Amino acid sequence: MDVHDPQWSLYEERFLALAAMADLTSGAKPAVGSTRLYLCLYGENGLTPCQEFATLQELAQVAAESPQKLRKIEVETSYWQEIILYVV
Repeated sequence: MDVHDPQWSLYEERFLALAAMADLTSGAKPAVGSTRLYLCLYGENGLTPCQEFATLQELAQVAAESPQKLRKIEVETSYWQEIILYVV
């Protein structure tokens, strides 16, 4: 989602709350396209804001049903940070 979108604060809040529940992936990271469902915090998801909120809801449902299936990847460099939530 665009950080300038009027819904950004709500999206970020919900995303980070979900990310706090996700297991951090260690070792080899999967190709994002190979996962069943994924969503990036800052990156371009190719979705409308409504679709991003719907995907967040779907990720939350997975976490509620099978918490071990919700994973995250954190990428940090000196100038850029990203969190990707995905389902295994």
